[in-house]
Amino acid sequence: MDDPNNPDNIYNYKDNHTLLALGVRGKPGQKHPLHEDPKIFYEISRDDRANGPSKPHRADTFILLSAGPDGLYGTADDITNFD
Repeated sequence: MDDPNNPDNIYNYKDNHTLLALGVRGKPGQKHPLHEDPKIFYEISRDDRANGPSKPHRADTFILLSAGPDGLYGTADDITNFD
C-alpha cells in the first residue's frame, strides 16, 4: 500500500498505466488521477474488513474495476465485482 512499485503487491497498477496516460475522456490535456497517483488504485481495491495486514478484495482471484461513465476511478459510478 505504501509503495505502488513494490513487486510484492498482489495487483500491479502498471497493467493499466498506458490507458491512464491517455488522460480523461472528453477533457483534452487533463491527467487521469490514477496516472498522477497510482496509490489510489490500492486504496480503492483494499478490503477494509480484512484483519491484519492490508489485503485487497478478492485476493484469491482477480478484481474487476471499471471507471464507469465518467471515466474516473474512485467516483460513485465505478463498477466492481466487490462490495
